[in-house]
Amino acid sequence: MVTRDGQLGNSLTRAIGERVAQELGWQLQFVDTPNARIDEALETGRIDLICNTQPDWHARAEHLLWTNVLYHDADVLVVPEGEPAPHSVSALHGKIVGTSLGYHYAPALTEAFDKGLVQRLDVRDIETRLRMLQRGRLHASVDLRRAVSHLIRQHRLEGLRVSQWSLEEMALSCVIGIQEQARAEQLRDVINRLQEEGEINELVSLFD
Repeated sequence: MVTRDGQLGNSLTRAIGERVAQELGWQLQFVDTPNARIDEALETGRIDLICNTQPDWHARAEHLLWTNVLYHDADVLVVPEGEPAPHSVSALHGKIVGTSLGYHYAPALTEAFDKGLVQRLDVRDIETRLRMLQRGRLHASVDLRRAVSHLIRQHRLEGLRVSQWSLEEMALSCVIGIQEQARAEQLRDVINRLQEEGEINELVSLFD
């Protein structure tokens, strides 16, 4: 996701958060949280929920409250426009790939990082990764297809291509901390209802 001056930019995360807060009549605050600290933030009540996630990414997923699957997405590679589109992890061997600190990647890509076959360079902000890719400081960047495609269109970032090959397909939900059980269940139920009524899908379609 993109932040500017500490504020969350236009994104699906923001759109879902604002719609849910409107439905509940709650005040909304987006809290910048590193990926590696998300579980702690949920369990301590620093944040109420995070979307764009799935149980496999959380060490204690069974201790959290989950919404229904809200939408599907995939991790894809962004490469310079003049470069061949990668269709396998082996095509990345010897290259520098922009990644997000603490993010969970597909097993094949993670193994390539661990073995040193592909060099990962953690860059927290997606827009910074894309700018680095434009300047030749990265050979590729791994990002969610919907988010990166929207950002490239929105900011008219030239010279970049989103690979059609998916490293990993994902069914994404929101997860809620349960320090206050009644509040957590109310939040889950509202999100599920908005999903069942098609409102979440309408928001998702704005970022296709």
